[in-house]
Amino acid sequence: MSDIKTLVIDHDKYTVKLFERIFDRLGYEVIVAHDATSGRHIARTQPIDLILLNLLLPDVSGIELAHQLRSDRQIPIIGLSIRELEIGVDDMAAFSYIAVAPLDIHELIKHVQDILATNKQMD
Repeated sequence: MSDIKTLVIDHDKYTVKLFERIFDRLGYEVIVAHDATSGRHIARTQPIDLILLNLLLPDVSGIELAHQLRSDRQIPIIGLSIRELEIGVDDMAAFSYIAVAPLDIHELIKHVQDILATNKQMD
């Protein structure tokens, strides 16, 4: 198994299961948070390499959460949304990539691998 830890922050159990299967097959460890509070706690207390963040969480805006997480550590964050969102330039800076449904899983995996490779080179 890889030592890459991916945090999935999403309240939708079907989306979580999908990402667990995908990233498990890639050999990544998947940690799940079903709300912003637990996601924030995990991201602050565990060595996370990548975050997949639903931008439409019921308890806190995913954009707001991304800013909070980025203020603590420079973890790459991929924003996920079921619809197009109006995102300002300042908000875009909090994300490494934003994917909008319907998701192209192969494209998403390519972005994940590219982001992780770039981060590894920067270390």
